Amino acid sequence: MENMILVDIETGGFDVDLGILEVALLVVENHEIVKEVHLAEIEDPSSIHLGMGAGYADISEDQTKKEAFKDILAQYKYPPNCCS
Repeated sequence: MENMILVDIETGGFDVDLGILEVALLVVENHEIVKEVHLAEIEDPSSIHLGMGAGYADISEDQTKKEAFKDILAQYKYPPNCCS
């Protein structure tokens, strides 16, 4: 597959109620990264280096972040027919 969107979602754990802390997207066209998007809200910059979402706010109900995610999916429909 030459065109795709790679998505990495960082959560607070395996329980759905723990929320979404970060979402990263890479848009790949013809084996080249054409767009990089990082959706997150940093609460504590001193702890983000600890990993596992430390220092980030729950963005699962953030309408701005949801719309940004949907915009990427609408702009780049990879793989074909996935998002119609």
